[in-house]
Amino acid sequence: MRIFVAEVCLRALRAILAPTRGSRRRPAAIQRLLVVNRLRIGDSVVTTPFLSQLRSAFPGTEITLLVKPPIQELFGNDPRIDVLVVQGLTKGRLDCRRGKWVPGFDAAVILDPTLRSGWIARRAKARWVAGYDSHARGVFLDARLQAPPYWNRHLREYRGRLKPMHQVEAWMKLGELLGLPPASGKPWLALSDADKLWAREKLPEDAGKRPWVGLHPGSDPAYRWEPERWAALAEALAVSRGARLFLTGGPADRELAAAILSKTKTPILDL
Repeated sequence: MRIFVAEVCLRALRAILAPTRGSRRRPAAIQRLLVVNRLRIGDSVVTTPFLSQLRSAFPGTEITLLVKPPIQELFGNDPRIDVLVVQGLTKGRLDCRRGKWVPGFDAAVILDPTLRSGWIARRAKARWVAGYDSHARGVFLDARLQAPPYWNRHLREYRGRLKPMHQVEAWMKLGELLGLPPASGKPWLALSDADKLWAREKLPEDAGKRPWVGLHPGSDPAYRWEPERWAALAEALAVSRGARLFLTGGPADRELAAAILSKTKTPILDL
């Protein structure tokens, strides 16, 4: 009932704001583009093909990426963006890590469908804002795609009832709002020399050239795999691909990592 009432209120707010968006059409030329990404680590990684699409389509555009901590660590060396801004823990504070934060953008794209991100884009003086609308939260959007029905749904609801597309594809569809042709791509991150040195020390090559495969089991508990499933995946990768495996995560994932290791005899490096 509370969700229904909130959605009705948001739809009413969107109707009120609609007249203010009547003249806000996509600019013919985009010289400055803001991308608001207040997602978590895994979601942020799969947005990188969309960043590649933006850079390819707008080679001369200044692209500013706004993120939450600690996501800035993923994009510190990223050549696809010109300005990297971190939303501080203090309300309203922005920490510029690369380039210079200057409000006043021709367009903004919202990656997480929340009221807060839409408000940030408006406060940044974006002339036009696009993104996904989930549960009527897109009140600040000038152009929108309806969020897939499986977003923020419990894992048990996927089984036989929902057929999700790959999340990379979902983000790439946002290009349609910018007038870009359909595209595809693979996630990739730009590594520093220090990153590469650390990886060579932790994940050495072997004579058989067996690939390293990382497992990152941590996520929202509502759609987190059980340890048995991660263990089964690890064993399948080791057998079918000859993969060497490693686990990643934060302090909160240590118990989960231990449970996975206890369920398999396949060697897994716990990082």
